[in-house]
Amino acid sequence: MRKLELSIFRELSVEGGLPKAATGRTPLIVSVGCVKTDDDHIQKGSGRRVQDGFLFVLCKLAELQHSSKALL
Repeated sequence: MRKLELSIFRELSVEGGLPKAATGRTPLIVSVGCVKTDDDHIQKGSGRRVQDGFLFVLCKLAELQHSSKALL
């Protein structure tokens, strides 16, 4: 019964998003270090500390070549 409920919930959530996507009103979550402007553009955030932290994470992942190694 649990899998059926989850399947129905997924189906309803997709169906609910289709009309919004057709009109361009889909909610958008932007990543850390970015901001969404009033005219729905995405720009880099002005927080230097957040940008430095985000850059550190990307450099560390590039250095280790795999995300699972970063957790060790």
